[in-house]
Amino acid sequence: MTASRISSHGLDAPSEADVLASLTRFVGGDQAAAAWQSACVESGVQAGSLTTPDALSGPLTLLKSKGGYEAVAASSLLVRVRTYALLSRTPVHA
Repeated sequence: MTASRISSHGLDAPSEADVLASLTRFVGGDQAAAAWQSACVESGVQAGSLTTPDALSGPLTLLKSKGGYEAVAASSLLVRVRTYALLSRTPVHA
């Protein structure tokens, strides 16, 4: 299932593309891809297959715990994931 847009708030569901774009702004493309891949592996999920905001929470929480610029990006994205969940009334388990 792919999450959808919350039209009442003009908010699209966060996606892996958003994660990679944010990480890239902080650390560059190669490091962003490597950090995301590593976080997904350590979280037990497959990068490229996460289709809901809830699925992003595990790897993002792991990235946040590691510190550095990746943690800054992950913190911001987790706010977005939680905001989306609250506005769509979809529980997030982070």
